Amino acid sequence: MLQGCRVMNYRVFVLIGILLVSFNAKSIKITEQLPLSTYINKAELYPYKLTLTPKPAKLLLEFNDDTSRFEDASSQLIINTDIPESESELGFQYNLRVVENQSLCRSLIQSTLDDVVAEDVMELELDGRKFDESNPSIDNPLDKLDEKNNWMGENRLTLKSRYIDGKIMECKGSVYLEAELAL
Repeated sequence: MLQGCRVMNYRVFVLIGILLVSFNAKSIKITEQLPLSTYINKAELYPYKLTLTPKPAKLLLEFNDDTSRFEDASSQLIINTDIPESESELGFQYNLRVVENQSLCRSLIQSTLDDVVAEDVMELELDGRKFDESNPSIDNPLDKLDEKNNWMGENRLTLKSRYIDGKIMECKGSVYLEAELAL
């Protein structure tokens, strides 16, 4: 009977010895930085879409000879979505930014039509505020409902001319905008 007791004591001793060894382990401080990155595809977060429709889509500008500028012209920007009225608690907004604003004027009486008289003659305003590549319009509310009870927004885009030094010219320009749903 005593022999069985000795075996049991030996097992207890071995178990305690293993526990003591595991508590004596040392750790080394990690000095390496682990770069972490995350990619979120915003298009998959919400199933909603928006469209940007300018009304009118094309503007014909009138030149004022007295001021040597084009008269201001505006277009209403309609932001339509497929976000139903029932989603109002999420508070969706949208951002608008200028992708490109390009304008130039060429002389019609000089020897070559490639002579550019003026470049970048048009400035943009959105709802009365400066609007260009470095000044986007962010966090615009979707605060109106369309005929399908989907949320929409509206903005007024105004083209303003700079002074143009020259007569008898042909001027052309284009503005490209981008609209995105703000989460």
